[in-house]
Amino acid sequence: MKEVKSALVASDWDIEAAQNELRKRGVALASKKSSRTAAEGFLALAQDEKKTILVELNCETDFVAWNQIFQHLVSMGFQLLYFIISFMTSLLTHHYYNLDSIGHIAGLLSLEVEDKDAPLDVVQRVGSQIAIAAKPLFLSKEDVTSDALGNERDTLRSQAEKTGKSQMAIDKMVEGRLRKYYEEVVLLEHKFIVDD
Repeated sequence: MKEVKSALVASDWDIEAAQNELRKRGVALASKKSSRTAAEGFLALAQDEKKTILVELNCETDFVAWNQIFQHLVSMGFQLLYFIISFMTSLLTHHYYNLDSIGHIAGLLSLEVEDKDAPLDVVQRVGSQIAIAAKPLFLSKEDVTSDALGNERDTLRSQAEKTGKSQMAIDKMVEGRLRKYYEEVVLLEHKFIVDD
């Protein structure tokens, strides 16, 4: 109401001029709001053997994101999208997995499992380890490229040489730090996050 009154006053009560002024203000307001970042929000996920739906709904503040109404909106939007896609096609009829709750982080990982009867929770935990928590770069030590290993070894040696210790001590420091490097970037060397 305030905006309408101020537009009417500014245009000497000319209704058409006031409408034009309000339209201009609307564009300016929309432009101003479009530059704001909606960095908070939640994700919901469903998948079958071939397709995945990941719904992300964002808002500007965590206050809004943690509001039950907003979370309900994410959940309902996801359910509606899932219904529409499953009704219109038969893409999502198998292995539907609905998250117990919506969350901030999601990862999509395709795994080929030899045992088709493997418990779904084990597969999900391995997926969480790879896609979200640990972010490995290599599967095994043998997969670490010589470039990556050489760069890391050079960096570690440079850091160790700054300590002024003997060459034997520097070599031991580099090898110890390389073990830690493997634990960080090699999946099979990771500590399993679920066990922590």
